[in-house]
Amino acid sequence: VNGTASARAVSTGTYNFKLAKDIDLGGHNWTAIGTETSPFKGTFDGCDKTIKNLNIVVTEGKEGKAYLGLFGYAKDATIQNVTIENADINIACLDIDHSQGHIGAVAGSLEGKSTIENVTVKGDIKVYATQDANGASRVAVVAGGNSYGNVTMKNVHVIANEGSYLKANNNTGALAGQLQGVMVFENCSSNIDVTVNKFFAGLVGIAAGDSKFINCHTTGDVAVVAGREGRAHDQYRVGGIAGGWADGKNNVCTLVNCSYNGEISGKNSDGSVAEPLDY
Repeated sequence: VNGTASARAVSTGTYNFKLAKDIDLGGHNWTAIGTETSPFKGTFDGCDKTIKNLNIVVTEGKEGKAYLGLFGYAKDATIQNVTIENADINIACLDIDHSQGHIGAVAGSLEGKSTIENVTVKGDIKVYATQDANGASRVAVVAGGNSYGNVTMKNVHVIANEGSYLKANNNTGALAGQLQGVMVFENCSSNIDVTVNKFFAGLVGIAAGDSKFINCHTTGDVAVVAGREGRAHDQYRVGGIAGGWADGKNNVCTLVNCSYNGEISGKNSDGSVAEPLDY
């Protein structure tokens, strides 16, 4: 996929795989499948198998968008019927603009018309991306984000052991960091704690466009630890389902039979505890 595709795959632009056995990646540093210039297209069917010990580590500066995950950049793709057990993603240094990143255990970026269905990420889950001023955003356990697309997540679950965490600078969520366009989340859940430095944290960091959440249930604490100085209300852009909405007259965010049971908190840029605000 990353530039060495078969002649047929090059001509059609699609790839279709079935996972025949469980795979233990052994904690070796993983190279993501699919890049911005050579995206993964087609279908990955996990056939109800398990991929264990996914490990992605970046310790040196990386300019531009990262696109990191089992799949780095997926476009018009379906990823289904697979369990990822024990994921350790540590992006300690990214020299990138705060609006970039695209990091997730399943996919860094989901573009075009893409679906994640019957997928579970479970066990010891540790996802960390730089939290400084230029730290990564669009960070998630499942899929980091996209530019604009039509994304569906159905029967997607994050089942984290005690001690698991998801931490990044902004636009961070268990299912997705930031998705823009038309999104459907159906029968999804998460119990992982989500912490961001600046703004937008929840099951989804920010839902921008026409979003539907149906039968989505989440626990785990969600926190903003240092809202941006001089930017009003950043410390309040935090929620159990979504940290923020960006809808409009023709793009409506809808929730049906959803619930959140956890603790939400925010802090100002000076570290003081933010007072509750109707906002």
